[in-house]
Amino acid sequence: MKNVNVILLSLLLLASANGLFAQGTPPSKESALAKIKPNNLVRLQSYEDTLKRMGDSLLSAETDARRQKAAFLYIKKLVMALRIPQSYLYPFDSLRTVSITESPDDKFRTFTMAIQFENGASRYYGAIQMHDEKSLNLIPLIDYTPAIRKYEDTTCSAKTWYGNIIYKIVPLKVGKITYYTMFGWKAVNPLECRKMIDMMRFDENQQPLFGEKAMIHCRNFDSTMVWRKRFVLPYNCSAAVSLNYDAENNRVMFDHLVTRAVLDGKPNMPGRQRGYDQYPDGTYEGFKWDKDHWEYLSDIPADPYQTAPVPVPFFDKQH
Repeated sequence: MKNVNVILLSLLLLASANGLFAQGTPPSKESALAKIKPNNLVRLQSYEDTLKRMGDSLLSAETDARRQKAAFLYIKKLVMALRIPQSYLYPFDSLRTVSITESPDDKFRTFTMAIQFENGASRYYGAIQMHDEKSLNLIPLIDYTPAIRKYEDTTCSAKTWYGNIIYKIVPLKVGKITYYTMFGWKAVNPLECRKMIDMMRFDENQQPLFGEKAMIHCRNFDSTMVWRKRFVLPYNCSAAVSLNYDAENNRVMFDHLVTRAVLDGKPNMPGRQRGYDQYPDGTYEGFKWDKDHWEYLSDIPADPYQTAPVPVPFFDKQH
C-alpha cells in the first residue's frame, strides 16, 4: 500500500492543563472504568474490538470511494458505541484511527480523524461528546474547509468547522465564560501542513463557536502586530514543528519558522511566504495569557521548552 493512498492522522496526547488554567481534572482511566456497569462495559469493549478491525479496513482501502465508504461505516459504528450508557467514561484508547482529546474540566471530549484522497486533499471528521453518563449528547463537526478563505479571521460553528486533528485543549476563564484553546493539526496537501490554536466557547444553546472574536494578538508575516480569531502556523510537512501549551509557565510555545532560502543563508523574498517553504530554525516564539487574550512573546529561550506532539501517519511505514 502506497503512502499517498491513505494517511489517517493522530497526535500524541499530553497531560491535561493544571493550575490557573485547569477547571478540574478528568477521572483516571481506572476510576472511570470502575464506574461503568458490567453489562455496559462488555458492550463497549466489544464495540472497541470491532472498531479496531474496521480501522484496519480503512487503512488498507486503496481508492477514494473505498476510503469514504470505510470512513462512513467506521463513524456509524462509533456513534452506535457512544449510544451505550456511560460511554463517556470509556477511553477507547486502543483505536488508532481517531484522536480522542478530553477537556481538563471534564465537560466534553473531542473525536477527530482524517482521510487523504488521491489528489492530496484531506477530509476531516469530528464530533464533540458532552459529559453525559445517561444518554448521548454528541455534536457533529462538519468540515467546511474548502469554503473558508480567510481561515485566520472566520468565525465557525459546528456546521462550518475548520477541520483539523485536535490534540490538546486548555480551558480559560474570562469573567463567567470559559473559552477553550483548541490545539490542532491539519494537512492542506502533501507538502503543506498547518498547526493552529482555535478559541472555542459554548453558546447559550450549548453549541460550539470557534473564533467568535479576535483573542490572539500575534505577529503578521510583515512583522506588524495583528489581532486574529485563529492562529495558524503553516509549514513544510517534512519538518517537525511544535505548537503546544507550556503548563509550567502558563504560555503557548511554537517554533519560529523561516524559508528554505534563509536556512541556506540567502535573502528572503518579500511578502507572505508559501507554507510549504517554512521550516523551524531552532528558535521559539509564543503567547502569554493576558486576562482575556493570548499576547505574543518573541525569542523564548529554548531551555525550558517541551516538545509538542508531532503527527503520526497511520500507514505501514515499510511501504
